[in-house]
Amino acid sequence: KSFRELGLKSSIVEALAGPVGWLRPSQIQGAVLRMLKDGTKKNIVAQAAFGSGKTGMFGLAMLNEVDEKLNALQCVCIAPARELATQIYKEITNIAQMTGIRCFLAVRGCGKATKAQPPHIIIGTPGTIRGKLKKFRGKTEVESRSVKMLVLDEADEMLKEGNLSAHTLDCAKQLPHGHRTILVSATFPEETDSKGNPVELDENEKRILRFMNQVARNPIVVRLVKKEDLSQLNVPKYHIECKDVQDKLDFIPDLYDLQTNVGQSIVFCNTRRALPLVAKHLTDNSFDVSILHGGLTESERDNVVSEFKKGKTKMLIATDVIAKGFNVPEVSVVVNFDIPLTKDRRPNRENYLHRVGRAGRFGRNGLAINLIDPTQRGILEAIEAPLKKKSQPLPRDDLDPLEKVLMHVKKKT
Repeated sequence: KSFRELGLKSSIVEALAGPVGWLRPSQIQGAVLRMLKDGTKKNIVAQAAFGSGKTGMFGLAMLNEVDEKLNALQCVCIAPARELATQIYKEITNIAQMTGIRCFLAVRGCGKATKAQPPHIIIGTPGTIRGKLKKFRGKTEVESRSVKMLVLDEADEMLKEGNLSAHTLDCAKQLPHGHRTILVSATFPEETDSKGNPVELDENEKRILRFMNQVARNPIVVRLVKKEDLSQLNVPKYHIECKDVQDKLDFIPDLYDLQTNVGQSIVFCNTRRALPLVAKHLTDNSFDVSILHGGLTESERDNVVSEFKKGKTKMLIATDVIAKGFNVPEVSVVVNFDIPLTKDRRPNRENYLHRVGRAGRFGRNGLAINLIDPTQRGILEAIEAPLKKKSQPLPRDDLDPLEKVLMHVKKKT
C-alpha cells in the first residue's frame, strides 16, 4: 500500500514523497493507519519491533487527525524522557513541514505556549505536559477541551508505578471524554506466549496492564511482535566473562579501539556513579566519549545528544535514560557494562531488550555485547531464559573472535 491509499492528507503525502523521503508505509504504519481510515473509534494498543516505524505511525495519525482550521490543541503525545520527546518532535515537525500544523515541545525549560495561536499538537514528558494542561488559579496554559487523540510512546515505561505513572494518568484525566488513546511500545506485558500458553506475570507487569486499561479501555490490539521474539532481530548478542568490575574497566579501552572501525556505540551502566569510572578509563587512553544521565541539566543533556548524533564522539556512556526509543542510525554496537536490574534488584528483561534495540536500527545490522562478572551470570541467564535467541560467549583474553564479529557487522551495514 502507498501512503496515499491510507487516507492521509495530500500535504502530508507530498511531504513524505518529497523532503521526508519515505517511499511506502511500514507494516505497523499500514496496519494502524488503515484502521483509522476505516473509521474505527476505538483505542489502540500497538506493539511492534524496534526500528519498525512506530514514531512515524502515531505521528502520521496525529497529523491526519488535526483540523488546521481549528485554532486549538487537538493531539497530545507523551514520552518518558526528554531525549525521546525531542526526537519525536523533530520527526513530526519534519513530516508536517508542508502543512500549517503547529507543534510544541513540552520539556523542562521549554517556555510557554502561545495562547493566541496554541499548538495543534503538543509533544513532551509527563510532568511538563501535566503542568501545561492542569488548571492553576482557574486557568490553564493550554486549553485541552478540543483534544481528540492521546498517544503514549513507550507506554509500558510510563505506566509503571512512580511519578511518571502518576503524571501520565493525571494528563489523561485533563482530556475530554471520548478522546482516542494510542499506546505504543515493543515490550508490553503479555498474558500468553507465542503458542498461546499462559505467562506468569510479576506484580509490576500486572500493574502496567491495570493502568493500560485505565487510559485505553477496550482497545484494538495490533501486535506485530512478541517480546520473546525481539531477540531474533538483526542484533546478535554476545557475552564476555570478566573477573570483576575492574576487569571490565580494563577491557573497555580494547573494545573502544575495535568498535570505532564499525560505527558508534552506546555503553549502558545501571548507575550514574559508574559512568565517570568507565569514561575515565577511556579518556586516560585519549579516547573521546560522551556521558549522559538524568542528573545533567537540560542544556547539558541536549548538547551531549547533539554532539553524539553529529558523530563528534564515537561512544556514549549512559544510564537507561536513553534505553527506550533513542535513535541514532550510526549506532552499530551496544555494550551492557552492567546487566539491567529493576528498582528492587531483579533481572530487567524489558530494559535489556530496549538497550539491545538501540543497535541495528532502520534495517541496519548491529550487535550487543554483555560484560558479565560472576555476580551477573545468573542475571543474564534469567533475562534470556524465555528468549528464542540467547547471547553467545566470546573469550576475554583473545580479541580476534570479537574483531571478526565486529567486522562482519561492518560488512553487512
